[in-house]
Amino acid sequence: MQVQSVFYQDVPDASWLDDLSGFDVLATRPGILLAWLGGEGASSMENMTKEEVAAQCTNLLRKCLRRPDIPVPSDIIRYRFL
Repeated sequence: MQVQSVFYQDVPDASWLDDLSGFDVLATRPGILLAWLGGEGASSMENMTKEEVAAQCTNLLRKCLRRPDIPVPSDIIRYRFL
């Protein structure tokens, strides 16, 4: 699955998602979803809790894909460059 050029205005308190360019499933690890984020959104995301990031990404995917059954991820691994 690939979701590219994600944009959805109706995710509350999630302006950092404006800098999210998409999601990819890793071919070698189908249970892992990779999010591509840059710019100011990356800096904002680094200051959020893992739970906040998980909830907002899940809400975005549910709305964009019209799939309310998408589960919240069991874990998030993120790189911090600051």
